Amino acid sequence: MKRLATLTQTDRFVDANGLPTRDALRTVNELIQRQNALGAQYALEASYPSDFTPPFIEADDLGNVTIAPHFRTYGDGSLVSVDGDTLATGEAPLTVVYVYYDDVLQRGGAVTYAYSLTPPIQAGARHVVGKVEIPVAGTATGTYLQPPGYLP
Repeated sequence: MKRLATLTQTDRFVDANGLPTRDALRTVNELIQRQNALGAQYALEASYPSDFTPPFIEADDLGNVTIAPHFRTYGDGSLVSVDGDTLATGEAPLTVVYVYYDDVLQRGGAVTYAYSLTPPIQAGARHVVGKVEIPVAGTATGTYLQPPGYLP
């Protein structure tokens, strides 16, 4: 019985001429797409900011957070250039701000920075940048995501 089931399964993937059927090609294509998605997810999870001029992330006492232009190094070794920007959080002194951006295609460039008061998870399209405490006076330097995707 089991042999018959195996033959039936094989018949779905090979035609009478021994060539792959549409089902076989569709299955292979789905497997390739899943593998690519897993590879992109791993590349993101192990990614971090690199190649910047310090300070990378800095806050002032008004709650403005400045992120320096940098490269994003992905877990697969690829690099993309990411523009810097200033994020007006308006948060009060002594508040820790976690900065991130979403980039589905992992292309970098002019991204839109956002922040959270809780540590974000680097997954899906979310790229964690770093964290900084809003100072009581002057400016403060924050910490950035370390390889491989670890925020101290």
